[in-house]
Amino acid sequence: MTMWAGGKGFIPLHCASYCFLNSPKYIELVGAQFQRHGTGTFRTILSENEHPIMRGFGGFESWDETYVHTKHNEKDRTVLEYRQEGGK
Repeated sequence: MTMWAGGKGFIPLHCASYCFLNSPKYIELVGAQFQRHGTGTFRTILSENEHPIMRGFGGFESWDETYVHTKHNEKDRTVLEYRQEGGK
């Protein structure tokens, strides 16, 4: 059994999506794999306005590293907000 198969909490921070590049199970757990990033100012776009945790939240604008991911895990995932890059 792997360390995360027991159902405990797991909070991947910052560059965690670039770790264990050859582990499909880790990538699935994190939700995607880091592909590239730049920097810039962006505004979040809400995708689930009616989700209980999002009620009354209007998003935010920030300057930050702009991570782009690949190998997205769509299983049992709820995307609450996202960032557009180049119209995507």
